Amino acid sequence: MRETAARSVRVPPGARAASLLQKQLARALRRRGWKAERHGELLRVYSEKMPTIGESVEVIGGRWFRSSAGAWLGEDVERAAEAVDSLLMRWLGGCAIFLHMSDEWQKRVDDLWDVFDDHEPAEFLGKMEALVAERDDALGLFELASAHDSIGNEEQAAPLYRAALAAGLPSGKRRQAVIQMASTIRNLGEIEESIALLRAERDAGSDELDDAVVAFLALALADAGREREGLSLALGALAGHLPLYSRSLANYAKALND
Repeated sequence: MRETAARSVRVPPGARAASLLQKQLARALRRRGWKAERHGELLRVYSEKMPTIGESVEVIGGRWFRSSAGAWLGEDVERAAEAVDSLLMRWLGGCAIFLHMSDEWQKRVDDLWDVFDDHEPAEFLGKMEALVAERDDALGLFELASAHDSIGNEEQAAPLYRAALAAGLPSGKRRQAVIQMASTIRNLGEIEESIALLRAERDAGSDELDDAVVAFLALALADAGREREGLSLALGALAGHLPLYSRSLANYAKALND
């Protein structure tokens, strides 16, 4: 095999200048407390406390800084760092206000649930509707669905659960919504869909609601005429909580399906 001399790759002067400016900007932003990471031609800048909120900066023509939003930040490193810092501070400030408002709203919702038994159904629903009117998102739909469900309005609750899930709930609330909706549609006669939802949820992951998923799946299976399968699941879940006989009970639970 004939050997050939290695060929050097020339880096265009503009690319070298852009790389140097990118490094200088990264150092300037880190001095201001931001995280700055290079990703190819972009410099990703964000807060360690809120990594999903950030900005990307590129160097144009080997001298000009430009944000991902298209804003020109000039050609001076310190001024560009100051502009990015100011922009991110505004964004993070807005997010902090929103998160505080969201936490405060959720507390008022939780406080209302705490006194559920002190209200007549229509009064409780009216108060929940007033709270939900303050926001137009998945959490509001979920709380309104839960309110309807809790006072027996299952036909009104089911489509609200579906809308909340479609809109995108946080993981913890999402699992609650699936469990509650599956129970609701079971009572409305949609048993096979209830079983399918709960089976998928049981296989999707694990958390403190695992036993609740199994319990409602057992109820759905019983309504479908598959009582032994439902009992097997329920006893299998119970076995994990017994101080004694857990192995025996788990084996008996499995045998119900044989």
